[in-house]
Formats: sequence, C-alpha cells, structure tokens
Amino acid sequence: MKTMNTFGIHFILRINKINDGRATIYVRISANQTRCEMAIKKSILPRDWNAVKGMSKPKTDELKTFNNYLEQIRSQLVEHYQKLRLEKSIITADAIKNSYLGVEREHKALGLLLEYHNTNMKSVLAHGTLKNYYTTEKYLKLFLQHVHKSKDIYLTQINYQFITEFEFFLRRHEPVDHQKKMGNNGVMKHLERLRKMITLATKMQWIPQDPFQYFQLKFDRVERGCLTAEELQRIEKKRYPIQRMESVKDLFVFSCYTGFAYIDVMRLSPANVVIGIDGVHTG
Repeated sequence: MKTMNTFGIHFILRINKINDGRATIYVRISANQTRCEMAIKKSILPRDWNAVKGMSKPKTDELKTFNNYLEQIRSQLVEHYQKLRLEKSIITADAIKNSYLGVEREHKALGLLLEYHNTNMKSVLAHGTLKNYYTTEKYLKLFLQHVHKSKDIYLTQINYQFITEFEFFLRRHEPVDHQKKMGNNGVMKHLERLRKMITLATKMQWIPQDPFQYFQLKFDRVERGCLTAEELQRIEKKRYPIQRMESVKDLFVFSCYTGFAYIDVMRLSPANVVIGIDGVHTG
C-alpha cells in the first residue's frame, strides 16, 4: 500500500493584524491533512494584495521585488519538505515549519522504546511473557542488521513498509540451531508484540501517529487436540542432545502429570516439596 504525500504553500493576508494601514502576511503550510501558519515578518497595503494568487499585485518594481521574496520563502519550504522526505521522517505541516525555522526535534529511537518497555514491564508482565518480548527484540535487531544495515532506527522512520518488511524477514528467516522456520502465527505474535510497544510510543507522544493503523494481524485458527497416553510416553522417552530442550521436555511432562500451568511450575521451589501422610515427599 502506498501513502500519497500532499503538500501545499499559500501566502495569506491577515486583515485583523493591521498596523499603520498595512496587513501582516502569513504563509500557510499544508501537508498530509495537517496545516499550520507562520508569520514571515512582512506587511503590505491590502489594496496591493492579490488574495487569489497569494501574492502582491506587481504594479511597481518594489512590489515585484516583494513577490520575489515570497518565492524565495516558498523555495526554501519546498527544500525542507524534500529534506524530510529523504530522511523518511513523518511529514506534517509543523515538521516542515520547524525544519525551516531550525527547531530541532528530539527523535526517539526504537532501541530506547524496547529498553523502556522491557524495563518498566518487569513488574507487570509474567516472566514467560517478558521473555517473549526479549525474543522479539532479538529478531528486530537481526532485521535492522541484515535489511537496514543499521543497529537502530528512529521511531519516526517506522512506517507500513517497515512493518511489512519485518514480516517478510521473519517468514524467510532460517534459524541456525535446531528450530524450524517460523510459522504464520509465530510471525504474527512478534508483530503483535511490536504493535503493543508502538502503541505505547504513540500514547507517550514519541511518534505522532501509529504506523500499524493500516496493518492487520492475521492468525491461523488452530484446533488443538489432546495427547494420547502413548504420545505422552513417546515424548517422555525422547532424549535430546541439547540440555535446554531436555529441560523443556521435563517441564512439559511434569505439567502433564500434575496439571500445573507453566507459570506455576516455574514458581516451584524446594520449599514446596513436603512429606505427605504416606511418608513420601509430595508437592
């Protein structure tokens, strides 16, 4: 999907700001459904102004010179508009105005957002959920490294194209260890976590608009069946060469026999093991 950029400049006369019979001139900047006005510190007699063309009536050399001055301002604003486009910044009327005036805007980077989210959510999210966010962060950094040839990116540079490119990267990514290629729902979960962090950035006004507004997450519906006793025994007897996978298997089998949820198993400690009435250690 392509986003059409709109941009326009028009000079207007402020009749309500008259001093010694001269009215103040403003330039109105329009860009992508946003608009702002800026005084150019020039004034003119209302009778010498052409409101339709947004310029003075070139009756004298002085007024012709005045029009040349207006065109210089127009050209400079166009240059700043093009500069913002080349930088892939989000273009608004205020952004063009600030660029023209030399007002530097602080840009927040994606790395800062990831750090802010994961640090502040430690006391809110479950350990397993937070661990998934760290995995999404890992893939984002790989994506930036391989596709954008960069270690970080400004949040203002994240747009619909960035999101779709990240999706394609996840779908094509070939793991170097034992893992299989990521399925559709795995890809969508990473995008869902990125969207939640981008929403946080939008609420904090780190970015002016949500780049996910036109992107739809599409999960495949999965019907999960139950393991048979025979299937569980095969899993229990399976031996993995990687210790981490062996530990995951043990946790899964333990959960199957006890009915404990993953989060409850992870919270178990030696203090939870006691001697039952039959004299045997139990939980």
